[in-house]
Amino acid sequence: MEYLNKNRNISILFITCFIMIIYGFFGSYFGQIPAFNVKITTITHFHAITITLWLLICIAQPLLIKFNKRQWHIWLGQFTYFFVPVMVVGMVLIIHQGFLNWKSFSVEALAFQFIPISNMMMFITTYALAIINRKNRLVHRSYMVVGMVLLVWTGLGRLNYGWLGIKDMISAVTASAVSATLLLLFLIVADFFQGKTNRIYLTWFFVMVMVTVYYYFGTTGIIWQSIAKFIFE
Repeated sequence: MEYLNKNRNISILFITCFIMIIYGFFGSYFGQIPAFNVKITTITHFHAITITLWLLICIAQPLLIKFNKRQWHIWLGQFTYFFVPVMVVGMVLIIHQGFLNWKSFSVEALAFQFIPISNMMMFITTYALAIINRKNRLVHRSYMVVGMVLLVWTGLGRLNYGWLGIKDMISAVTASAVSATLLLLFLIVADFFQGKTNRIYLTWFFVMVMVTVYYYFGTTGIIWQSIAKFIFE
């Protein structure tokens, strides 16, 4: 499946992810345009705008290479050095806002914060590694793809999984994680049938699985509960 490595089709992959993320956030945000409910704050708008702009940047970048606009690709990449920190500020603010909505320091409230915090840290890590390896096209692109998959995980986490018989929060988070992880697994399998092994995809596949398992079994324990209390107190 060599087509997955072509710039045009990487953009198609990113567009697909973009649609999945918009769909995930449709009920809680995009579907309310222009009449938002009272729960939508300035922080929510700021976060939504920065994430949307990031998704559009990710779609544009491989197309700029395809159409021989390499200098524009470089300039836009350099712009992200300033933009991504702003986006991360939005992530921090929305995580804090989400925690305040719990109105308690209960075990369940602190346990849930592991997902947005770990997703944010993984996104920052993949972006940093993509920039560090920007001169290695395959490595750079692989980290950008993993970062996009992490945002898909976040988007799918907003869906209602009642049609699957899932009603509790832990199972819903697991369902969204499984969906995003399967997307990364698809890319791994596609490379396998091409006779290739993308170690970055493999590594982050196992990282995502481990994060999900730890959320399911470890976040009510003393280690994460202590970390979360320290962060939010």
